[in-house]
Amino acid sequence: MLSLGNQEKQIRVMAVHVVPEFLQIIRAVLKVEKGAELVGTAADCAVALEKVERLQPDVLVTCVGFDGFFDFVRCAHERVPDMRIVLVNVYGDAEADEILRSGGVDAFVPAYKLSQNLCKTIRQLCPK
Repeated sequence: MLSLGNQEKQIRVMAVHVVPEFLQIIRAVLKVEKGAELVGTAADCAVALEKVERLQPDVLVTCVGFDGFFDFVRCAHERVPDMRIVLVNVYGDAEADEILRSGGVDAFVPAYKLSQNLCKTIRQLCPK
């Protein structure tokens, strides 16, 4: 939660993926977390970029499971330069490290640890 004097601001999170179940899982994980709110979801890059620009999320949660991922990340950062991107890693740590090194992604959370680590990672990227 970002502190604004006596007011506290929720960390604004948007999730993007072509698989509806992925978006439902992100929604469920964030629903129990105080300090973070899901402000939008999208199932394709064009809609996601429009929503990123309009909603200005603090954090974007996504997965590499769709075509055009790297172009999407680049365009999303152009629209909201301060936005942090969390990649949910469904592969292995080596693959995630390679993706992180390629640029554009701020952190990754292994899919098998999503419920334990997503909110922790978001808080680390957006400290008070």
